[in-house]
Amino acid sequence: MSLYQCISTEVLVIGSGGAALRAALAAREQGAQVLVVSKGVAGRCGVTPTALTGYQAAFGHADPRDSPEVHFRDTMKNGCGLSDPVLARILAEEAPSSVLYLESIGVHFQKTPEGRFVQKRLDESQSYPRSVRIGDSLGLPIMTVLSAAVQKRGIRMMSDVLVTRLLIHEGRVLGAVALHLATGEQIVFRAGAVILATGGAASLYALSSNPPESTGDGYMLAYRAGAQLMDMEFFLFLGHAILYPESARGVLYPFQYLLGLGARPLYNAEGRAFISDYTPAGVTNPSRDLYARAIHWEVMAGRGSEHGGAYFDPSSLPADVLERELPSQTKFIQSLGVDISRPMEVGVAGHFLCGGVRMNEWCATSVEGLFAVGEVAGGVHGGARIGGNALAELFVFGRRGGEAAAHFARTHACSSCEEEEYRVLEQERERMESLLQKKDGPRPGVLRRALQELMWKHVSVIRSREGLEEARRGIGALRAQFPSMRAAGNSRVFNLDLTAALELENMVELAGIITEAALLRQESRAGHFREDFPTQRREWNGNILVEKGGQGPLFHLRPVKAVE
Repeated sequence: MSLYQCISTEVLVIGSGGAALRAALAAREQGAQVLVVSKGVAGRCGVTPTALTGYQAAFGHADPRDSPEVHFRDTMKNGCGLSDPVLARILAEEAPSSVLYLESIGVHFQKTPEGRFVQKRLDESQSYPRSVRIGDSLGLPIMTVLSAAVQKRGIRMMSDVLVTRLLIHEGRVLGAVALHLATGEQIVFRAGAVILATGGAASLYALSSNPPESTGDGYMLAYRAGAQLMDMEFFLFLGHAILYPESARGVLYPFQYLLGLGARPLYNAEGRAFISDYTPAGVTNPSRDLYARAIHWEVMAGRGSEHGGAYFDPSSLPADVLERELPSQTKFIQSLGVDISRPMEVGVAGHFLCGGVRMNEWCATSVEGLFAVGEVAGGVHGGARIGGNALAELFVFGRRGGEAAAHFARTHACSSCEEEEYRVLEQERERMESLLQKKDGPRPGVLRRALQELMWKHVSVIRSREGLEEARRGIGALRAQFPSMRAAGNSRVFNLDLTAALELENMVELAGIITEAALLRQESRAGHFREDFPTQRREWNGNILVEKGGQGPLFHLRPVKAVE
């Protein structure tokens, strides 16, 4: 047995994005001892700092007809009826108070001279202008304030900690086992409650808008611990990722905000606007899943841009309008070599997994003492997510999850199980040593790229039985290479190859679950489009739940809840 460190806390938060820090603050406000651990730099990594212009909150300041009830109906409609109505209503009703909380700790949202929130509309998935703003960059200023608040309240944060297993005893989570990347040491975290806030899995795809660390770790931690997953077939692909130059590839430019100001709509290689050809009733600025499919079909028809997308012309608006509406993002893409005086190529990128770990209204999962918040959690968005509902979800359910975890830790006696700790520690040590000791075999980076290409080709915007079955075979072939996979070097200290290998095992298993759920759902609905089943079908009006079985994942369809 190798030496290891043991750290105890009442509430352990895994992840350090917006949902994680909001949960940590809420748990601390309830009097709990809280520890936040992150595989990157705590408070600075993840997706939240990259969030741009959307944060849905129905204040009705731009249009008095808007309300939480309208927000709720928009969320249910965009999710094609698969959103949990209880969760969707909580999101809509509590989003305004989540904004006011952030304002109370120092976040400065844009306001009119009269003191009302400036609110904008991204596309026609929102009935009225609802997104509050901080210029065109919400995530970074919010995270800066949250990180300062966490430090001020004495909440401990640990960076460079990769959690590899949850500790489960008699159906309850007791903590986690992790690798401290900076020292190579194993750590046992003992906790009264654990909050998963690990973000998403867009790095499954060859082109992603997310940072490379979005590898789906949290879904697999929960699944292996016995928690249910749901709606895993629904992945949101965006149609406004820059494709060229290479230095800017994958960076988002939310041109939809500019269309109402007179910008030229997206057009193809023939110079023709095409989005309305693929939307119900000829809608010109639809929800983002429709944008992605329309661009895909134009490319497949041979009318795409040089690098496989479509064109948006920022010069169709005066420069001062761009500087006013999207100031920092326009400046950022220019710094990456994009010439805004000419049409830019934009296209499809993986962005957000709409499903996740099944939770209730207080973020509790099907494993006692385990909570999930943020993108890793499922149930809110159903088949597709409205732009701006992600940030609202982070802070609405981050608060709820933090409060509930603190209450659970206080009211449920917790005792460690050293036998289970030793067993899991030894398993994880042997797994890492096996990767480090091999001299020959495929490297994780090679296998990761193969997985990303496989998912991009067969399990992305447009799907079919033939393609999904090809993906299934490819995933099986990648999994078969795990016993021979090797990590370069012989040290665990900041060994990027070792980290990549551990992440890859999560990615391949998650890819298999997504593929099987997509095969099972024989219809097209929201972000899931099957060429062989191109319409929505009544018999699939339910959520596909996934849980670990003795021979692999078990799937079953649960009818959706009635909307009250």
